[in-house]
Amino acid sequence: MPSVMPSRIPHPIQRVALCNGIALGSVKEWDFLFSFYVNITKKEEERGSRLIPAMCCSKEPWILNRFMAYVVTVNPNPFNKTNVIEAVAASEVGQYVAKDFLLNNWAAVWERYGPESVDALVWVIGRTVSTDLQVMELQWFLESVLEEHQKIAAHAKLQAIKTENLKNKERIARMTEWLWKNT
Repeated sequence: MPSVMPSRIPHPIQRVALCNGIALGSVKEWDFLFSFYVNITKKEEERGSRLIPAMCCSKEPWILNRFMAYVVTVNPNPFNKTNVIEAVAASEVGQYVAKDFLLNNWAAVWERYGPESVDALVWVIGRTVSTDLQVMELQWFLESVLEEHQKIAAHAKLQAIKTENLKNKERIARMTEWLWKNT
C-alpha cells in the first residue's frame, strides 16, 4: 500500500478518494487511516472530522464496531462527540451496526457523551426501525434507560420516525405499482 498521507490528496476529491479506499480496501488500509486519526490534536480538528466519514465507509461490521468502541472508551479527543456513531449509522452497513452497538453499550455511551447527546443517539437508533413492532421494542428499551423528561422527547422523535416510515412505505408501494404498470 502506498503511504500517501491524506493531507496530500487534493481537497475536492479527498472525501471520495478516502471513502473508496476504505470501502474497497482491507483492514490494512483502514488501520493506515486510523493511525492518522488517533494522532490528531485539537488544532487539527477539521482534518479529523474529514477522516471520520472515510473510516465509516468500511463494509466490515467488526471494523465499524471497533471504531465506535474506540471513540467511546479510549479516544482522548474532546472534539469527537457522537459524530463517529452518527457517521457509522449513515452507511447502509453501519446503520444496523450502530444500532446494535448503542443498544449493547448504552451505559458506556451515556457515560462518555452524557444526557445532551440523547436526541442524536435516539435518531441514530430510530433510523433503523421500520415496523411498528421495532418502534415498540425501541420504546421499551428507552423507557428503561432514560430519565422522565428525556422519555418524552424520545417518544416524540420515535413517533416522527414512525410517521416517516409510513410515508416511505407508501412511496415504495406507489413506485412498485408504477414499475409493474410501466415495465
